[in-house]
Amino acid sequence: MSETLKIFFLALVQGITEILPVSSSGHLVLLKHWQGLHAPGLLLEAVLHGGSLLAILLFYRRRLWELAGDCFQNRSGARAYVGVIFLGCLPAALVGVLWKDRIEQAFDSPRAAAFGLVVTGGILLATSRVRLAVCSGRIGVGQAFGIGVAQILALWPGVSRSGTTLSAGRLAGAEDRQAAEFSFFLAIPLLGGVLGLAVMKLMSGTVEEGPAFGSLALGFAVAAVGGYGAMELLHRLLAYRRLWLFGVYCLLVGTVVLWRSF
Repeated sequence: MSETLKIFFLALVQGITEILPVSSSGHLVLLKHWQGLHAPGLLLEAVLHGGSLLAILLFYRRRLWELAGDCFQNRSGARAYVGVIFLGCLPAALVGVLWKDRIEQAFDSPRAAAFGLVVTGGILLATSRVRLAVCSGRIGVGQAFGIGVAQILALWPGVSRSGTTLSAGRLAGAEDRQAAEFSFFLAIPLLGGVLGLAVMKLMSGTVEEGPAFGSLALGFAVAAVGGYGAMELLHRLLAYRRLWLFGVYCLLVGTVVLWRSF
């Protein structure tokens, strides 16, 4: 496979699976193991995450612009909402830093990724029609912290970040679109942080150069377009209450991989 085709394929997988509740990390681990398609280097990884981040920013551009205006004028509790978004990021960020080495070891195991996919499928199927509380207005401190704790599970390969946070949001009483908005608003500082750390490492000169500029631009564009299309698909399925379909998919893929690995 040529470098350009490989980058195109990796970008498409990253862009779609970063958004849909099927776990980008799980798919990349399995592709690496079964197809010999290695995970991207640091520079390409940063570019692909940047494409996913752009897809989220474009999809929620009107809502983010409205939120920025409300924060600037200190109205509608916008600043408090931004605060709970960052609160929701803290649990996974803290655990990710403290347990970084042990978590990274799991990314070499297709069984670990398959197990994570089974967990994702179980979570999506179990919570597809369950709402334990009714949330009035915006998501508050307690709900945000609970969603943030659930996001810790997504540090494991195969466990979907969007899937766990969407499910946790529904259990906290949020409507589907409200839970989706909060889930992807959580992703903005997390993806931004990953991108920032990669840029800092690259600027330090300790990382080898990556693909040519044209290949990187292709990867960025494909990840952004794929991510935006995945956002459209996800919200349509949410409107028809079809999130459980992703649960069936993850459960089937995870189970088949586990069965083949024994």
